[in-house]
Amino acid sequence: MTGLLGEIVDHYLGSGDFNGYFFHEEPEDARRAAVGLLDDGLIEVVGEADYPNPHIRPWPTRRPVEQQRDDINNSGAEHGAICLYPTAKALEGRLDAQLHHDEPYRRRRAEGRGTLEVAYFRFDVLESYRNDPRFHFDFDDFGVRISVSDEVYWTRTKIRMTRPRSITSASPTTRRPLGGTAGNPSRAASAPSWVTCPS
Repeated sequence: MTGLLGEIVDHYLGSGDFNGYFFHEEPEDARRAAVGLLDDGLIEVVGEADYPNPHIRPWPTRRPVEQQRDDINNSGAEHGAICLYPTAKALEGRLDAQLHHDEPYRRRRAEGRGTLEVAYFRFDVLESYRNDPRFHFDFDDFGVRISVSDEVYWTRTKIRMTRPRSITSASPTTRRPLGGTAGNPSRAASAPSWVTCPS
């Protein structure tokens, strides 16, 4: 893939967090190319009208193509920042089958889905962990956080430390990442997202 679309896709997939391609005060030929890609359904524009941080695509844009076209043509010092994102159509057939095969929500983002786009899963997947006293559950408005005891953590990772490092000192316990994707219930069986360790 070459040209502007190639740059947009490469940036999106290579950024680590599926960030948008910053488009600001670009020359006229780049604007024409971007409008052509937009009209072909290969990119979409996320600006401050969509989300406060346009470097994150929360969901597929909800604005009409005409407004997105205006954003491209008017991008400059006087207007807010915009980022260009490849659509699912642009990414179709371009991803390796094994890319994020064990991280379904990350795979969905690689396929062009939004960071905050609703994704459903069977809630009973969590039942065995909720009923296991070795696991701690926190439910809030944003999802579920699963924590495990020190014993489970050190047994699972086979790491021996004399004193755990503290990430924060704001509370009597600290949360230490375990290598999963935070808030991703589908990874719970292989690696809980957070572990609670004494400071």
